[in-house]
Amino acid sequence: SVLSVKNFKGSLGNRAFAGNLEYRNFLDPYLTLDLKANLNVGQVLELFPVKEIRKGSGLAKITLNFAGKVKALQTGASRARVAASGDIYLQNVTLLLRDYSQPFRNLNGTFLIRKNDMAVTDFKGWLGASDFVLNGYFKNVVGWLFLHKQRLLIEADFTSRFLDFDQLLSSSLANNTKAGSGRANRAGTSKGGQDYKLVISPYLDFDLNAHVQNVSFRRFNGKNLRGNIRLKDRIISSPDMSLQAIGGRFGLQGTLDTRTGNIIKATTITTLDHIQVDSLFYVFENFGQNFLVQRHLKGQLTAAIHSDLYFDSHLNPKTDKMEAEIKASIRNGQLNSFEPLQKLSVFADRRELANLRFSELSNTFYIQGRTVFIPEMEIRSNVSRASLIGIQGTHTFDQQMDYKFRIPLTLSKKRDKDEAYGTITTVANATPNLFLTLKGSEGNYKIAYDKERVKNKISQDLKNEKQEISNILKGKKPEKKKQPEPAAGEYFDF
Repeated sequence: SVLSVKNFKGSLGNRAFAGNLEYRNFLDPYLTLDLKANLNVGQVLELFPVKEIRKGSGLAKITLNFAGKVKALQTGASRARVAASGDIYLQNVTLLLRDYSQPFRNLNGTFLIRKNDMAVTDFKGWLGASDFVLNGYFKNVVGWLFLHKQRLLIEADFTSRFLDFDQLLSSSLANNTKAGSGRANRAGTSKGGQDYKLVISPYLDFDLNAHVQNVSFRRFNGKNLRGNIRLKDRIISSPDMSLQAIGGRFGLQGTLDTRTGNIIKATTITTLDHIQVDSLFYVFENFGQNFLVQRHLKGQLTAAIHSDLYFDSHLNPKTDKMEAEIKASIRNGQLNSFEPLQKLSVFADRRELANLRFSELSNTFYIQGRTVFIPEMEIRSNVSRASLIGIQGTHTFDQQMDYKFRIPLTLSKKRDKDEAYGTITTVANATPNLFLTLKGSEGNYKIAYDKERVKNKISQDLKNEKQEISNILKGKKPEKKKQPEPAAGEYFDF
């Protein structure tokens, strides 16, 4: 059985088309087609509806030659049995997808068809407020367009002047075609995070070399994003992404696994270099707490963060599953007008406590079971009578705090010439230690004397003295004590 149409001609909405068609063997169809057309995209979609597209507009100039079995498109091994060539030129095309509120608009570009693949030159356009330019290859594009459950692979260079992730990840904005309007609507949303939704098609893979001049998401604004971004089997990955933001530089490598439906797992290694701490707290909305906020902290943060993060499909974090190791260092730091420090004014100058300065703070923090663990560390500051502050403790995501402080008090009134910058002359082992605890919640906490640590300190001192006396009685010379040296990662030296 053969259906053959030679030299057909016609018009669709005053747009001409012409070509030849032959359709053989209806049980195992073999199609031969050559087509030249200058078509209105909207009228074509009305005549030949595509399920995923609600409507469209613009022009498409097509030259197409195709020969092969229709079933041959279903497997990659059969591509050699398909002969396809031609080119498509899009001019000011707009497409509104059925499952996404933002339209693709002002689409322009040239597509060169070879067999089952397509070379793409200067494919550019807008999705909401975000623009893009693609140059590269769309592989298996013919099967993806015309057959069910076919996978499209995009290998391309991707550039953009601006990506607005408030719009790109939005699940509630309804048919809003004005650029920038997504951010305006976002300001009034609830904290539930239901305005965002991340859904990855199982029939799309890509490998992109990306360069984006500006990116925006909520309060975050970055620039000069560069790196390789891949999608395969619904796993997004990047070995080397970087961008500039918050006064410094971010580096990122890791994976985002979306295969399990409502659970999204992000496994990442993130590096931060010279990030402004107060701006970081502002951008990330004080990390959901009100105890230590943007106005309290200043300094430059450098950090390496290894993390496993989990989200639902609306990008709400599942904090009970979150785990992280954070190796952080803050230079030229300030802790300003922090209320708990003001309660120490009986031991130190209130004005110094209101503007505590330190040259460097370094430690490794851990997050597990909705709790931040802070190993013991020491901070050298400008506070004259409490120049060295030891701190350790825990802080839960429910804002329950349990901190322990050790403060060697300087009794001498003599001030070193560098004291204002955090260096104070003291005599080793000649200063008393003040042990304190801070326990409670953000709005209801208490600072108290740490009797348990005092008891342990006295016990340890007595044990050391007993050992020294025993050594003297045995005729052993006392060991010359070395000045204590800071352990790596636990010391802040001005």
